[in-house]
Amino acid sequence: MTCSVMAEEHEAQICVFLDVHKNFSLLSAGEVWEEKFGVNASKPRSPDGCPVALTRAPTNTDGFSLSRWKNKKENHESTS
Repeated sequence: MTCSVMAEEHEAQICVFLDVHKNFSLLSAGEVWEEKFGVNASKPRSPDGCPVALTRAPTNTDGFSLSRWKNKKENHESTS
């Protein structure tokens, strides 16, 4: 998670993380949003559903970005 809603900043952090941690893969954070709040809830900003940016409009939240990861070695997921 980053406290920035700037896609370039968050996506840059994702690229650095994936370069350093080859055993992780990026999953859809948009799916988690829908599981928690329903498919009819306001959607966070995201070009592909993987990282999402939460902002006051449309999600009525403070601004931050969220990503969901899978550790391929340990076969479990985490959200950051």
